[in-house]
Amino acid sequence: MRNIILILFLLSAVVIMIQAIPVQGHRVKRDLKALERIMKEMVEIGVGVGTGSAYRPG
Repeated sequence: MRNIILILFLLSAVVIMIQAIPVQGHRVKRDLKALERIMKEMVEIGVGVGTGSAYRPG
């Protein structure tokens, strides 16, 4: 019984480690550039909405 529990624990640890390892190194840079572009677009849209004539705070 202890052996089965130990094997299941080790197997689950290996599965978690495999999921945590990045698949491709260059993919991270591409994702960061895409995220930066999206954030810039959100800021531009947010500034336009905040200064529009329909926006009246309070």
